[in-house]
Amino acid sequence: MPDSGEEPDSDDTDTQTNTDSGDCASDEILQPQTNRCWRRCPVGQEWVDSVCVGSVSFRNWSGAVSACPAASSKYRTATRDEMISVLDNCDPNIVQSNIDGLCDPCAQSSYCFQMFEFDSYVYWTSTATEPDSDTQAMPWGVSFAIGTVFQSYNNEELHAARCLRNID
Repeated sequence: MPDSGEEPDSDDTDTQTNTDSGDCASDEILQPQTNRCWRRCPVGQEWVDSVCVGSVSFRNWSGAVSACPAASSKYRTATRDEMISVLDNCDPNIVQSNIDGLCDPCAQSSYCFQMFEFDSYVYWTSTATEPDSDTQAMPWGVSFAIGTVFQSYNNEELHAARCLRNID
């Protein structure tokens, strides 16, 4: 676009990326072009002096799903779709057909890198496929390290959890 010498309108979302924290707290980050404030650190860590400190709390799926409300009722564990929304170049089938697939890793995804930099953990999501009468719920996980979106057959695997809230 040629430089016209004019400042872009504040309503012009095509030419501006929203990196302002808006209604997010200092330990949260606003996902661009959404109304979601994500906790800057995975469950178990705290945001101190612009870095995540402490140990990530790895949990089984039910522990990960309940990890966020335990900290504060305004937070919840991210869904499968919310986790995918921060990754780039996802196979269209994983969104449309709810199947396993690949996206770019966090370090190569613009929103994910902008929000979490080099996050390389595997996260549980709050999303699970409903079980039939003979099986348990099959939860979804997302690896930020390699961009894999997968359905787990083992609810007891230990992965991290990420919390977020919607801005009211």
